Amino acid sequence: MMVTVGTSLLGFIIATVTLLFAITASEKFLLLRESKSYADLSKASNGSIFWLVAMSAVGATLLFIDNATFGQHAAMLSGIMIFIAIQASAGTAALTWLIAKVLSIA
Repeated sequence: MMVTVGTSLLGFIIATVTLLFAITASEKFLLLRESKSYADLSKASNGSIFWLVAMSAVGATLLFIDNATFGQHAAMLSGIMIFIAIQASAGTAALTWLIAKVLSIA
């Protein structure tokens, strides 16, 4: 399930980031592009994409590995997946909020 959610959100974020940077290329957003906050928008985009790729990759890897292989490390791997899922969710939420703010300017 983590793989499905992660890849679905990854597709959504990539499409949204593409749209966002296409919109901000217009003259209306010259002030935004010249501000130091524009770099933060790019960092938020890259961070969100990174964590969603990590969630998808780790989830897909865990699908193909037998549970017996994990043995005593199963709880640790579950914790890692939960951490990655939280990071991906927080990054996606932050990026969605930023995009909503930018689009409200338009």
